[in-house]
Amino acid sequence: MCFWPKVTNRAAIVMTTRSGRFYQGLVPRERVYLCPAGNGTHRNRLAFRDHLIAHPEAAAEYAALKRRLAGEFRMDGDGYTAHKREFVDAIVARALADDR
Repeated sequence: MCFWPKVTNRAAIVMTTRSGRFYQGLVPRERVYLCPAGNGTHRNRLAFRDHLIAHPEAAAEYAALKRRLAGEFRMDGDGYTAHKREFVDAIVARALADDR
């Protein structure tokens, strides 16, 4: 069975199957992103992940940032993500530069 998510508003998500059946529930606590392998977003996410694995001090700094932002933006996933952007972009740039 294949599910296709359709966000209807900030409070609920509707899942449909290929047969057209609907399932509705609360938005999950985690965000899930899908992108085709090999595109720029996929490359950047892997570079970020690999850099954090190879540099435990950067991983610890990122964990501390995430904990702080989770407290500040408890119910605001967009704000939480926006405030991580500068850190993430810097790590991705560093990781991609190291790969050259």
